[in-house]
Amino acid sequence: MYTWPDAPAAEQVYVILTFIVLAELVGAIGAGASQFVTRSGRRGGCGGRSARRIRPRAPYTPYDSPLWRIAPWQPPGWVFFVAWTFILYPLIGLAAAVTFLHGDYTDAYWISALAFWFAQLLFNGLWTPIFFGAFNPRAAFGIILVTLVLTIVDIVLLWFVDTLAFAFMIVYAAWLLFATTLNGYTAFAKDYEQLARVIDEFKGVRAEMNKKEDAEAVFARQGASSAAADDAVLLPGIENVDKRSFMPTSRPFV
Repeated sequence: MYTWPDAPAAEQVYVILTFIVLAELVGAIGAGASQFVTRSGRRGGCGGRSARRIRPRAPYTPYDSPLWRIAPWQPPGWVFFVAWTFILYPLIGLAAAVTFLHGDYTDAYWISALAFWFAQLLFNGLWTPIFFGAFNPRAAFGIILVTLVLTIVDIVLLWFVDTLAFAFMIVYAAWLLFATTLNGYTAFAKDYEQLARVIDEFKGVRAEMNKKEDAEAVFARQGASSAAADDAVLLPGIENVDKRSFMPTSRPFV
């Protein structure tokens, strides 16, 4: 029979909230980093006041390309939001909290279980900016595989520490396995090489957009108009982009 930790109630609440907030924070940082890489005026080419003026001239992101294959079994985008925000991050936070509250600082299983929990959380946070920010499904696939392996090792260790945490992490691992199939479908699609060229082309265009934004900033400081920047810095490559590679789709951004 499972025995709940006998720590004071206030300590239990504090520890549980701390680990849940930590898990949610890692997810939020990963999502924020993804948006920064994609949209930042310096690194993403789609952010900032001047970038908004040139955005209509830019192509869609590689994620909008029909070459970006999405698994037929992928659920709608809102399912991912609900699952991660209200189920998975709270569950893995609870798993770490009850493990911590059952702590035996001399127990190698306890120390290792928490160490692997932090390690998998780190890789979990890395996945989003790599997949959605850098548009690199294959690198993201490697990251999610590492996350899954670390989680499985953590589950094995938790069996000897706390069975409730063990059960919580089983649910998390099952979702990770499902997410791995979605990532793998995109990363190993038969026309991935074509997608890779689209991604490279997009990055080149994005670099040119950054140059134009820098020029606009310089001309703005000198009191010149945005049109002067247009004349000073052309965007070679945008007009030559194959628009069919960037046709918008109804797929969710998850």
